[in-house]
Amino acid sequence: MKLIAIPGWACDHSYFDFLGQVTCFDWSFYAHAKTSPEDFLIAEANQEFIFIAYSLGSLYIDKALESPLCKGIICLSGFNAFCGNHNADPKLIEKIDQMQLGLKENPHKLIKNFQQLAGSVSHEKEFYNVTALSKGLDLLKTKILAPTHSDTKVLLLRGRKDRVLHPKVSLQLSKNFPNAEIHVLTEEAHDLSQSVAALELIETFIGKCHD
Repeated sequence: MKLIAIPGWACDHSYFDFLGQVTCFDWSFYAHAKTSPEDFLIAEANQEFIFIAYSLGSLYIDKALESPLCKGIICLSGFNAFCGNHNADPKLIEKIDQMQLGLKENPHKLIKNFQQLAGSVSHEKEFYNVTALSKGLDLLKTKILAPTHSDTKVLLLRGRKDRVLHPKVSLQLSKNFPNAEIHVLTEEAHDLSQSVAALELIETFIGKCHD
């Protein structure tokens, strides 16, 4: 079964390397964007697949579920809205505005600080596409996961030590999928790509989707 994935903000296609053979959308934050997440999903959903999303990528779960070929959803540190039209938190919007300003002034410093906050392994780049990164932050202000009803199997994972997303933000997503398998990993942060526990849960879930 095909694994199709969308990673989070400031991530490229290498984020899901820990899972092996994954067809991964590249936000092209380090290059020039060539396609949209929606176009990517439509093009790649050409056989039975499991959709895997990390953080910002979770805002496209509804698009994956539009395909009858979607047999499972795996979401790492996900949310259904950050600010958005229905959850416009002025403090959060102010933080995003500050990040966008920081991108213009010193993108290397901002990305490094964000990776540390997320608990990610730092990947220093020679070049950052500031315009594309800023557009990614705009998504956090506006994009909302459309309410959906589906019998598709869903696995939701998050770290208890997540310093990027407040637990109540993750809880909003779990309410969208009341039958989801949910795990809160006690010792993990926002980035779960280095988590042995997360990998074991993902592999078990993928096996269930094959049944």
